[in-house]
This record gives sequence, structure tokens and C-alpha cells, in this order.
Amino acid sequence: GSEEYQLRASLAQTVVRPDLRESAAVVYIDPQINQRVRGNPQVKSSDISHLDLRAEFFYENGDNFTVSLFYKDIDAPIETVRQPGSDDNVVLTYENADTGDIVGIEFEGLMSLPARLVQMDGLFVSGNVAISDSEVSIDGRNNVLTNEKRRLTGHSEYVANAQLGYDSP
Repeated sequence: GSEEYQLRASLAQTVVRPDLRESAAVVYIDPQINQRVRGNPQVKSSDISHLDLRAEFFYENGDNFTVSLFYKDIDAPIETVRQPGSDDNVVLTYENADTGDIVGIEFEGLMSLPARLVQMDGLFVSGNVAISDSEVSIDGRNNVLTNEKRRLTGHSEYVANAQLGYDSP
């Protein structure tokens, strides 16, 4: 069959602003981790520079496949840190780290399922898998951190999504 492809590179700048829970000067219980958390009104926005390299392949029947390499350079990423305290008086808060970066690869695709196999025209599977790594550098002098270089808070090494769908002709 016929196949087309595109190669693209892009540079972009974005900003991540602190949300209300990160910047409000209040203490609350985070229901997911059952910990006390204090917002920090001093936390500031994070500027992000992105570099993406992407190869996309398109097939005559509508199927497609994409592979992307990406790099993100983050200035002052917002990180969760533990404030000094006793074992039963734990309070988490938010601080801006010095720098952070993320590097990774992502695979995406969509494939029509042959009607002769599934006895129905229009069924497809699609999905993506991203594999990435990150590092953040944070000054631990004010928070007595034990590790000043680590992965970004909440960053997953692997992310996968899959879908079984139907596209009616």
C-alpha cells in the first residue's frame, strides 16, 4: 500500500503557573496521601523550553504510526518538599527547585482491525507509550533535604494509553 511520512522538529516555550493549593498560605490535609500540606505564596511560575523531533507515518487505509524524541528544560520547577519537624508533625510544602529536565521517547499509533477477523468494519486500536527520565536540582539548605538531585516529583518513567474504538462509516 501507499505510505506517506513527515519529519518535524519544533521548539516551544511554555509556562506552568502554581495552582491554588500550591500558592495559598493555608494548611490542608491532602486526601490522597493523608498528609498535612502548606501552600507557599512565594512559589513562582516555571518557564519550560521544549525540543521535539517527530517522525509520522500515514498509511492509505488511515492507520498511522509516530515516534517522537523530546527534551524539556524547566527553569524553577515547582517541587513538593518536607518541612523540618518531628515524626508525628509532618508538613509538606512547595518550593521552586533550581532547574529540571525531562528527556524521553514516545510511540503512538492507530491500526484498523481487519473486518474479516472481527466480523465488523470500523473497529480500531490506538494508543501511545512514553518512556522518559527526569532530574531536578534543588537547594536543600532551607529544607534539610537529603537528596538535592532526584527525579521530578510525580514523574512517571512509563506512561501508556490504549483504546479500542469504533469509527462508523
